[in-house]
Amino acid sequence: MYERDSCRSYSTDEVLWIEYRHGMRSWTDEYLSMAGRTFNAANFATTLDGRIFVVSGFIDELTQAENDDFIAQLSKRYGEPEHTKNSFFIEDYDLYTWTLEDRTLKYAVATTDESNAVKFEVERNEAGELTDIRPGERETHLQSYFFVIDAAWKERFLASGHPRSGDFVFCK
Repeated sequence: MYERDSCRSYSTDEVLWIEYRHGMRSWTDEYLSMAGRTFNAANFATTLDGRIFVVSGFIDELTQAENDDFIAQLSKRYGEPEHTKNSFFIEDYDLYTWTLEDRTLKYAVATTDESNAVKFEVERNEAGELTDIRPGERETHLQSYFFVIDAAWKERFLASGHPRSGDFVFCK
């Protein structure tokens, strides 16, 4: 399920582009793939006439080794990225940027300790009947956001005066 939203200029209220953001996701979903990684959610931004100019993917749970491998694969293909440390409200994240002639790739990695998650472990017997529910352990892991931005729209999309929502907040 996708949510559609018009991105508007703060100063003029002009509609700048349309965003399509995933409303729900599951770790079993597979929407996009890049450099050996499969993303379990996808987002899009389009021009007002429907041309896609940004595609993004999200991985809900990633190990440090998987993260390092993805960066290595992209670096092998596109050269060394620019690496910055950014934050959005209280969440710090690393942002890697590869600028190519026709597009810009951005990869944001945030660490989560699941402090805002409710986790349960469910136990079932051989017949599939519920036998126990208990609190689950919270785990620290990485979440990643990958963006492909059309070069013709890069400056406009990344301009600081334009609003962001959903996963797009991590591509600044």
